Amino acid sequence: MEKILNIPKGNVYGCRLTPKNINYNRITSKTPIENLHLVGANASFPGIMGVTIGALDLFKKLKKN
Repeated sequence: MEKILNIPKGNVYGCRLTPKNINYNRITSKTPIENLHLVGANASFPGIMGVTIGALDLFKKLKKN
């Protein structure tokens, strides 16, 4: 993202692929605002597949409630 698209901080599909961003201590879909949930590379994992899986996981969690 940074080199090809000139997006130094990434975007919804591709946060920077650094050790800081590739771990299980990332931000989650939860926010302090009721009924506001996050999806995207920062709340799941980089790439379209990572964002899709993160959105599906959030959907499953919300469906249970």
